[in-house]
Amino acid sequence: MNPTTSALYQKMVQSSKYFYIKNPVIIITDLSYSVRYGLNTSIGPIPLDMTKLECKFWMTDKFQVYGGRNGEGNILPSIIPTFFQCNIKNLIIYSQNMSYKNWIFLASNALVIDFCNVTVKNEDGSNVAAEKLVEAAVNAKEITLSANFVVTSETVEELTKLPHFRKLIFFKLYQIPETFDIEAFFVYIKKNKCTNFHLYFNELISDEYKNCIDAIIDKILVTKKHDYRLPDIYFSGISRDKYDKFCYLRHCQRFA
Repeated sequence: MNPTTSALYQKMVQSSKYFYIKNPVIIITDLSYSVRYGLNTSIGPIPLDMTKLECKFWMTDKFQVYGGRNGEGNILPSIIPTFFQCNIKNLIIYSQNMSYKNWIFLASNALVIDFCNVTVKNEDGSNVAAEKLVEAAVNAKEITLSANFVVTSETVEELTKLPHFRKLIFFKLYQIPETFDIEAFFVYIKKNKCTNFHLYFNELISDEYKNCIDAIIDKILVTKKHDYRLPDIYFSGISRDKYDKFCYLRHCQRFA
């Protein structure tokens, strides 16, 4: 009833149908969903409603969900209860709403996470803080977040306390508000030798905050030697010429 690995369970049910009858689980390595095409899996199309099948599903590799822009196809609340276990390595979720409990369930084993237009809620109905999303992704190597998360003045401090955050290979954050302490994060970036950072700021940030970002970019441009990975930083209103120079500098560092 509690197999330690999907491979072990697979061997058991192949050796005897008894094990499947006692605990009916189907192992799926790849499950995808879109509003247009519905569900599709590594074992072929599933025309039925998975929530009405009598078996459970063990997810082992890739899970992709693409909901509609207007809230169509929010399937996570109904489909996640059908999962027996979750060992997803590649997690891609677009345009969905979910609970923080389900976020932990999906993200805890993922190596690559890509979230776009996703809202993750606490039990009290509030949006989850960005650092809490990252905290749950303990095995992640790459994280992209374009979600309705909360960012406070403590977010940078809390993020940089996480041991696994320091080991990320890639971290991309969209729609960053001006509550994000960019100056403190830039100090951290210069100490981090591992992570490739991409920071894209909300269009509603103030001119004063834009000036702070601009000043950081200027410091990077006038510095001749960089012993850290140069981040990608963009905000609405940045000089096209300056951003092109910044991108060129990053490109040169990457292929140096």
